[in-house]
Amino acid sequence: MQQKQRREERFRLSRHEWLYRLTQVGAVMMVPLVLGVGFSLLPAAHSADNWGIEGANGVLRVQGALTESACRLEMASAWQDIALGETGTGRLREVGARGTPVAVQLTLEDCLPGPARNRDNRSGNLLWSTGQPAVSVSFMAPADADNPQLVKVQGAGGLALRVTDAGGPTCVSAVAEHRCC
Repeated sequence: MQQKQRREERFRLSRHEWLYRLTQVGAVMMVPLVLGVGFSLLPAAHSADNWGIEGANGVLRVQGALTESACRLEMASAWQDIALGETGTGRLREVGARGTPVAVQLTLEDCLPGPARNRDNRSGNLLWSTGQPAVSVSFMAPADADNPQLVKVQGAGGLALRVTDAGGPTCVSAVAEHRCC
């Protein structure tokens, strides 16, 4: 029994000790409550809206279209100086006389293979290919007043220019657009 009394005395707390222990327990229990209330009072975290600041925002609109384009003329072909050479006036005495033919070469780029249909102006036949593009070339120049199959030459009288294709016939019609086959 004495042991029991000793044990009780050992665990018996004075009034000050009792208040001290009660304060410790209260402090431990207050921590979650204080943290919970503190976090609930904080404003919600979010990014600042800066749309009103000039230069801070912008809008990028991208538009476009993918188109199937025609062939384009190579730049070396686009601007050519054609040297016609020298032709003596004795060779051009008769109406319809011709000088030495000069070849003009046009180079096309970025031609897409595909079915093509053109009509041959000489034979009237339809030219058709499943994999090779067909091209028609037009020369825009004023027609000669005396012979509409010829191109008028600026700065000279009694002289005109004949435009033909490799087959030989004239590629000039009576209108200002001169079309080669």
